Amino acid sequence: MIYEKVGFFTQMIKSMTDIKFYKYFHKQKIEKGFKYLLLLTLLLGSISLIRPLYDYNTEVIKIINSYKKSVPEFELKNGELNVESPNPIIINDDGSPLIIDTSGQIDEKELDKYDSGIFISRYKMVQKQMGNYNTIDFKDIRGFTLSKASVEKWLPFLKWINLFIVVLGFLWFYVSKLFSTLVLSTAALIICGISRLDIKYSSLFKMSFYALTLPSVIKVIVKLSGLYIPFFTLIYYGIGVSYLWMAARAQVTGS
Repeated sequence: MIYEKVGFFTQMIKSMTDIKFYKYFHKQKIEKGFKYLLLLTLLLGSISLIRPLYDYNTEVIKIINSYKKSVPEFELKNGELNVESPNPIIINDDGSPLIIDTSGQIDEKELDKYDSGIFISRYKMVQKQMGNYNTIDFKDIRGFTLSKASVEKWLPFLKWINLFIVVLGFLWFYVSKLFSTLVLSTAALIICGISRLDIKYSSLFKMSFYALTLPSVIKVIVKLSGLYIPFFTLIYYGIGVSYLWMAARAQVTGS
Protein backbone atom coordinates (compact mmCIF):
# COMPACT_ATOMS: atom_id res chain seq x y z
CA MET A 1 0.00 0.00 0.00
CA ILE A 2 1.44 3.38 -1.04
CA TYR A 3 0.77 6.50 0.97
CA GLU A 4 1.39 10.08 0.01
CA LYS A 5 3.01 12.43 2.48
CA VAL A 6 0.79 12.36 5.57
CA GLY A 7 0.26 15.26 7.97
CA PHE A 8 0.61 15.11 11.73
CA PHE A 9 -3.09 14.98 12.60
CA THR A 10 -3.72 12.24 10.05
CA GLN A 11 -0.84 10.24 11.53
CA MET A 12 -2.25 10.80 15.00
CA ILE A 13 -5.72 9.54 14.04
CA LYS A 14 -4.40 6.61 12.01
CA SER A 15 -2.07 5.54 14.82
CA MET A 16 -5.15 5.03 17.00
CA THR A 17 -7.62 3.66 14.45
CA ASP A 18 -5.75 1.76 11.73
CA ILE A 19 -3.20 -0.95 12.58
CA LYS A 20 -2.47 -1.49 8.87
CA PHE A 21 -1.26 2.09 8.67
CA TYR A 22 1.70 1.09 10.83
CA LYS A 23 3.27 -0.21 7.61
CA TYR A 24 3.61 3.44 6.69
CA PHE A 25 5.13 4.29 10.07
CA HIS A 26 7.49 1.32 9.72
CA LYS A 27 8.90 2.72 6.49
CA GLN A 28 9.56 6.18 7.95
CA LYS A 29 13.00 7.26 9.11
CA ILE A 30 13.45 7.24 12.87
CA GLU A 31 13.90 11.03 12.79
CA LYS A 32 10.25 11.24 11.72
CA GLY A 33 9.30 9.35 14.87
CA PHE A 34 11.13 11.81 17.10
CA LYS A 35 9.49 14.71 15.25
CA TYR A 36 6.05 13.11 15.65
CA LEU A 37 6.62 12.60 19.37
CA LEU A 38 7.71 16.22 19.73
CA LEU A 39 4.53 17.46 18.03
CA LEU A 40 2.44 15.08 20.14
CA THR A 41 4.16 16.44 23.24
CA LEU A 42 3.42 20.04 22.25
CA LEU A 43 -0.24 19.24 21.56
CA LEU A 44 -1.05 17.05 24.57
CA GLY A 45 1.33 18.94 26.84
CA SER A 46 -0.46 22.21 26.05
CA ILE A 47 -3.81 20.63 26.90
CA SER A 48 -2.57 18.96 30.11
CA LEU A 49 -0.97 22.20 31.35
CA ILE A 50 -4.17 24.24 31.06
CA ARG A 51 -5.45 23.30 34.51
CA PRO A 52 -2.14 23.69 36.45
CA LEU A 53 -1.53 27.06 34.82
CA TYR A 54 -5.05 28.22 35.58
CA ASP A 55 -4.80 27.05 39.20
CA TYR A 56 -1.42 28.74 39.66
CA ASN A 57 -2.64 32.01 38.14
CA THR A 58 -5.71 31.90 40.40
CA GLU A 59 -3.50 31.44 43.48
CA VAL A 60 -1.28 34.35 42.46
CA ILE A 61 -4.34 36.59 42.16
CA LYS A 62 -5.49 35.47 45.64
CA ILE A 63 -2.04 36.21 47.09
CA ILE A 64 -2.01 39.70 45.55
CA ASN A 65 -5.51 40.52 46.78
CA SER A 66 -4.77 39.14 50.25
CA TYR A 67 -1.55 41.16 50.41
CA LYS A 68 -3.36 44.38 49.50
CA LYS A 69 -6.08 43.80 52.13
CA SER A 70 -4.21 42.19 55.02
CA VAL A 71 -0.67 43.60 55.04
CA PRO A 72 -0.38 46.97 56.81
CA GLU A 73 1.64 49.82 55.43
CA PHE A 74 5.33 49.37 56.27
CA GLU A 75 8.69 50.77 55.31
CA LEU A 76 12.20 49.48 55.88
CA LYS A 77 14.59 52.38 55.40
CA ASN A 78 17.94 53.44 56.81
CA GLY A 79 18.12 50.29 58.93
CA GLU A 80 14.74 50.82 60.64
CA LEU A 81 11.35 49.21 60.12
CA ASN A 82 8.16 51.19 60.60
CA VAL A 83 4.76 49.48 60.57
CA GLU A 84 1.54 51.52 60.50
CA SER A 85 -0.57 49.13 62.55
CA PRO A 86 -1.25 48.36 66.23
CA ASN A 87 1.63 46.32 67.66
CA PRO A 88 2.41 43.54 68.28
CA ILE A 89 1.17 41.59 65.23
CA ILE A 90 1.12 37.82 65.67
CA ILE A 91 0.33 35.53 62.74
CA ASN A 92 0.26 31.88 63.77
CA ASP A 93 -1.56 29.46 61.48
CA ASP A 94 0.71 26.43 61.75
CA GLY A 95 2.47 26.66 65.13
CA SER A 96 5.39 28.55 63.62
CA PRO A 97 4.45 32.19 64.23
CA LEU A 98 5.42 35.41 62.58
CA ILE A 99 5.64 38.06 65.31
CA ILE A 100 6.06 41.73 64.43
CA ASP A 101 6.53 44.42 67.07
CA THR A 102 8.19 47.72 66.24
CA SER A 103 6.86 49.37 69.41
CA GLY A 104 9.25 47.59 71.79
CA GLN A 105 6.50 45.98 73.89
CA ILE A 106 7.96 42.50 73.36
CA ASP A 107 11.23 41.09 72.04
CA GLU A 108 12.63 37.90 70.52
CA LYS A 109 12.20 36.05 73.84
CA GLU A 110 8.61 35.63 72.73
CA LEU A 111 9.94 32.86 70.44
CA ASP A 112 10.87 30.78 73.53
CA LYS A 113 7.26 29.58 73.55
CA TYR A 114 7.63 27.97 70.13
CA ASP A 115 9.86 25.40 68.41
CA SER A 116 10.29 27.70 65.44
CA GLY A 117 9.17 31.11 64.28
CA ILE A 118 10.20 34.59 63.20
CA PHE A 119 10.32 37.76 65.28
CA ILE A 120 10.66 41.16 63.60
CA SER A 121 11.39 44.29 65.59
CA ARG A 122 12.17 47.83 64.55
CA TYR A 123 15.85 47.06 64.15
CA LYS A 124 16.25 43.35 63.42
CA MET A 125 14.73 40.06 62.38
CA VAL A 126 15.27 36.89 64.43
CA GLN A 127 14.49 33.43 63.09
CA LYS A 128 14.26 30.41 65.37
CA GLN A 129 14.59 26.98 63.81
CA MET A 130 15.36 23.66 65.51
CA GLY A 131 16.33 25.59 68.66
CA ASN A 132 18.85 27.74 66.79
CA TYR A 133 18.54 31.52 66.44
CA ASN A 134 19.64 33.48 63.37
CA THR A 135 19.62 37.27 63.48
CA ILE A 136 19.65 39.85 60.69
CA ASP A 137 20.35 43.41 61.86
CA PHE A 138 18.66 45.94 59.63
CA LYS A 139 21.59 48.29 60.12
CA ASP A 140 23.67 45.81 58.08
CA ILE A 141 21.36 46.43 55.13
CA ARG A 142 21.05 50.16 55.69
CA GLY A 143 21.15 50.88 51.96
CA PHE A 144 18.21 48.56 51.29
CA THR A 145 14.71 50.06 51.14
CA LEU A 146 11.47 48.11 51.15
CA SER A 147 7.84 49.12 51.49
CA LYS A 148 4.38 47.68 50.97
CA ALA A 149 4.06 49.58 47.71
CA SER A 150 7.39 48.31 46.35
CA VAL A 151 6.51 44.69 47.16
CA GLU A 152 3.04 45.11 45.65
CA LYS A 153 4.66 46.41 42.48
CA TRP A 154 6.66 43.20 42.06
CA LEU A 155 4.00 40.64 43.05
CA PRO A 156 2.43 40.47 39.53
CA PHE A 157 5.76 39.16 38.24
CA LEU A 158 4.95 35.91 40.06
CA LYS A 159 2.77 35.18 37.05
CA TRP A 160 5.91 34.89 34.92
CA ILE A 161 6.74 31.71 36.80
CA ASN A 162 4.07 30.23 34.52
CA LEU A 163 6.66 30.43 31.76
CA PHE A 164 9.03 28.15 33.68
CA ILE A 165 6.14 25.79 34.44
CA VAL A 166 5.43 25.54 30.71
CA VAL A 167 9.06 24.98 29.69
CA LEU A 168 9.74 22.41 32.42
CA GLY A 169 6.37 20.79 31.75
CA PHE A 170 7.13 20.26 28.07
CA LEU A 171 10.63 18.98 28.80
CA TRP A 172 9.32 16.49 31.37
CA PHE A 173 6.49 15.41 29.07
CA TYR A 174 8.87 14.76 26.16
CA VAL A 175 11.50 12.93 28.23
CA SER A 176 8.83 10.77 29.88
CA LYS A 177 7.43 9.87 26.46
CA LEU A 178 10.88 8.89 25.21
CA PHE A 179 11.24 6.63 28.23
CA SER A 180 7.83 5.15 27.49
CA THR A 181 8.87 4.30 23.91
CA LEU A 182 11.80 2.31 25.32
CA VAL A 183 9.49 0.45 27.70
CA LEU A 184 6.95 -0.30 24.96
CA SER A 185 9.47 -1.48 22.39
CA THR A 186 11.32 -3.65 24.92
CA ALA A 187 8.11 -5.25 26.23
CA ALA A 188 6.85 -5.78 22.67
CA LEU A 189 10.15 -7.43 21.70
CA ILE A 190 9.75 -9.94 24.53
CA ILE A 191 6.15 -10.68 23.55
CA CYS A 192 7.10 -11.01 19.88
CA GLY A 193 9.83 -13.47 20.86
CA ILE A 194 7.32 -15.55 22.82
CA SER A 195 4.89 -15.35 19.88
CA ARG A 196 7.68 -16.30 17.44
CA LEU A 197 7.27 -13.11 15.43
CA ASP A 198 10.55 -12.37 13.68
CA ILE A 199 10.94 -8.59 13.84
CA LYS A 200 13.88 -6.34 14.68
CA TYR A 201 13.98 -4.15 17.77
CA SER A 202 14.70 -1.11 15.61
CA SER A 203 11.37 -1.63 13.83
CA LEU A 204 9.50 -1.91 17.10
CA PHE A 205 11.21 1.18 18.49
CA LYS A 206 10.31 3.14 15.35
CA MET A 207 6.63 2.18 15.59
CA SER A 208 6.49 2.72 19.37
CA PHE A 209 6.38 6.51 18.84
CA TYR A 210 2.97 6.08 17.24
CA ALA A 211 1.71 3.24 19.45
CA LEU A 212 2.07 5.67 22.35
CA THR A 213 -0.60 8.00 20.95
CA LEU A 214 -3.80 6.42 22.32
CA PRO A 215 -2.53 5.80 25.87
CA SER A 216 -1.17 9.36 25.95
CA VAL A 217 -4.51 10.81 24.88
CA ILE A 218 -6.33 8.72 27.51
CA LYS A 219 -3.83 9.82 30.17
CA VAL A 220 -4.49 13.51 29.44
CA ILE A 221 -8.26 12.96 29.58
CA VAL A 222 -7.96 11.13 32.91
CA LYS A 223 -5.73 13.87 34.33
CA LEU A 224 -8.05 16.70 33.26
CA SER A 225 -11.15 14.91 34.50
CA GLY A 226 -9.61 14.25 37.91
CA LEU A 227 -10.60 10.58 37.74
CA TYR A 228 -8.70 7.98 39.75
CA ILE A 229 -8.18 4.71 37.89
CA PRO A 230 -6.43 1.93 39.83
CA PHE A 231 -3.34 0.48 38.14
CA PHE A 232 -3.57 3.11 35.40
CA THR A 233 0.15 2.83 34.64
CA LEU A 234 -0.33 -0.84 33.76
CA ILE A 235 -3.32 0.05 31.61
CA TYR A 236 -1.31 2.83 29.95
CA TYR A 237 1.55 0.54 28.97
CA GLY A 238 -0.80 -2.37 28.26
CA ILE A 239 -2.60 -0.38 25.56
CA GLY A 240 0.66 0.76 24.01
CA VAL A 241 2.20 -2.73 23.98
CA SER A 242 -0.99 -4.21 22.52
CA TYR A 243 -0.94 -1.72 19.64
CA LEU A 244 2.74 -2.34 19.04
CA TRP A 245 2.32 -6.12 19.07
CA MET A 246 -0.60 -5.96 16.61
CA ALA A 247 1.45 -3.65 14.39
CA ALA A 248 4.40 -6.08 14.52
CA ARG A 249 2.16 -9.00 13.63
CA ALA A 250 0.76 -7.02 10.69
CA GLN A 251 4.32 -6.39 9.49
CA VAL A 252 5.37 -10.02 9.73
CA THR A 253 2.21 -11.72 8.47
CA GLY A 254 1.14 -9.00 6.05
CA SER A 255 -2.38 -9.03 7.52
